[in-house]
Amino acid sequence: MSGRAPDKYRLPRTCTFCGAVFRGDDLFERHHVEAHPDSAIAKLHASLIRGVTVNYETPKCFGCGERTVITLDAAAFERWQAGAHLVEVFPTMPAPERELLLNGTHPACWDTGLGPNPDDDNDEENPDA
Repeated sequence: MSGRAPDKYRLPRTCTFCGAVFRGDDLFERHHVEAHPDSAIAKLHASLIRGVTVNYETPKCFGCGERTVITLDAAAFERWQAGAHLVEVFPTMPAPERELLLNGTHPACWDTGLGPNPDDDNDEENPDA
């Protein structure tokens, strides 16, 4: 048992922006994220709701000068922006994609400008690794 009363027994919550009334916390939080996405409360709620994503625009790539827009989990993105290490927030993300988030460098541009990334897990080229 969670210690939280079922939604049907909870007092209604009213959105301060538009007056919409909700009985469930999940509905209330999702409403703010969807209806008022630029509000501070929506950004807080986004971190509480699973499945909510943000589109992050990377810095310019040093190789081609282009930016990339990447869709990320909102809660993980907020932890990263709050100072958590990228590898802790996105542990399954390949190193080249993390580099893309950090400095905007595309994997192909990285290979062209600096040579292959030594942190890549490419065991085919180095079978003894």
